[in-house]
Amino acid sequence: MEDTVFDVGLFVRLYYNINVKFMKKVTSYDDEIYILTTDMEKTYLLKAITMKDDEEIRTQEAIGDVMIRLANAGFSVPVWIKKKDGSTSTLYPIGKSKPSFLVLQSFLQGSVLDDIICSQKEMIDLIFKCGQKLAAIARHFKGEDFSHLSRPKSEWNLLQVDIYRPYLAELSDQIREHCQNAIHTFETMVVPKLFSFQAGFIHADGNACNFIISPNGSGWKLTGVIDFGDCCMSHYVVDAGTFIADMMEKAQSSNFDIHEAAKHAYQGYINVLPLNRDEIEVLDLVVAARFAQNISIGTHLMNLKPEKCDLVMQTVKPCSEILTTLSSISRKQIHELWTIS
Repeated sequence: MEDTVFDVGLFVRLYYNINVKFMKKVTSYDDEIYILTTDMEKTYLLKAITMKDDEEIRTQEAIGDVMIRLANAGFSVPVWIKKKDGSTSTLYPIGKSKPSFLVLQSFLQGSVLDDIICSQKEMIDLIFKCGQKLAAIARHFKGEDFSHLSRPKSEWNLLQVDIYRPYLAELSDQIREHCQNAIHTFETMVVPKLFSFQAGFIHADGNACNFIISPNGSGWKLTGVIDFGDCCMSHYVVDAGTFIADMMEKAQSSNFDIHEAAKHAYQGYINVLPLNRDEIEVLDLVVAARFAQNISIGTHLMNLKPEKCDLVMQTVKPCSEILTTLSSISRKQIHELWTIS
């Protein structure tokens, strides 16, 4: 099969009747992402997602519906743009792979939290507000069941340990031991208690690249949430734990106090969506499992796609450092540092 050259400008013009003036390809873990500026000075984001099967197509369509519903409810999130025929997605061949699932979506102006340069106090305040917003999104769909968002085949679904566990073999000895312990503890002390946890729709990827921040006088304010690519039906403690881990990663990379970041991430989330006693008891174990997941999948991706080493190492390195730190102190100390009670 011959390689197909993807002409972004031609695609957007043919399907959306939009003329692209400038285009920038964004480096990402999996998808192909392009930021487009039109001749009318409007900005859009084009995502090309590789599809594995028909179920994945239904999953992506469900994600699009979620984003529209959130936008209609007043949340600042991107939405898919309709094509000339009224539909919002296209299966389109790119390269030698299977057809990709292409969507053009609105672009939220601002900077991602990861790019903000500010004091620790300002960052902690933003983290608290991001936690509130993430929980508000989950709470908005409380009681609803999205059948196509169970994500049983996604390696980024924290509960699907069997998918990312094999990647442990690719880790160095010391960090492998920490990751093995975190995953084993998650399986034996968290998974058996799932029946007692609150379940529902979650964003599942509250990292520092998925919150849009804008200037607010001399400070900053949260103005949007993006990238619903990993959203799923799961448990709120998974959403909270994933968010806490990702905010600790941001703090580590910024030389801020990781435990202060964890404390305020936790407080922000439960300010809107409280966790029950069983969830609070295992929250630190969920956080550790998230670090193990990031490290394992990240290392595997670096081995699979060496050209993405620089990007992935930005996650693997701080996550490895934090998991090593957490492994050196007791769970009681962690709960005290994060004021989890």
